[in-house]
Amino acid sequence: MAIAEAMSEAVRNSLRHGGERGRVLRQVTADVSDRRVRVVVLDDGVGFDAAAVDPTRLGIREGMIRRMALAGGRAEVVSRPGRGTTVVLEWRRR
Repeated sequence: MAIAEAMSEAVRNSLRHGGERGRVLRQVTADVSDRRVRVVVLDDGVGFDAAAVDPTRLGIREGMIRRMALAGGRAEVVSRPGRGTTVVLEWRRR
């Protein structure tokens, strides 16, 4: 399922880029109902400026946003340098 793959990408990105393990809070929550699945992946790590991400890096754009869109869902990535990152993935049954 696309949401599981996008969630895995978000967790990998947090581990790879969020900061030193053991010093960064990482949290994954899921809300599942008959009509909707919503997953939030957050960390209080180093964060990043989305406008400064090299366009050849595909993790966010392809691994999360496009994957969710193709499955009829959405992905939102919010981050600021020094403020951590929050990824919201949502899929609704039609």
